[in-house]
Amino acid sequence: RRLAPQAPRRIFAVMTAAFGLGQIIGPVAAGLLAQASGNYVLASIAAAVALLLSGVIAWSAAPKSP
Repeated sequence: RRLAPQAPRRIFAVMTAAFGLGQIIGPVAAGLLAQASGNYVLASIAAAVALLLSGVIAWSAAPKSP
C-alpha cells in the first residue's frame, strides 16, 4: 500500500506477473547456462546477481522516511 496507495491491487498484480515470468524463464536460462558451461557455477552466479539486483530495485522503491 505504501508503494501504490491509489491502486494496491495493481502492484500485487505486477509482482505476481514478474514472479511468474521468473518461474518460467529462470529454469530455462539456468539450464542453457549450465549446458554451455558444463556446470551450474555460472547459473548460480547469474541467480545471485538477479537476486542482488532485485534487492536494489526493491530498496530504491521503498518510501523514504522524512
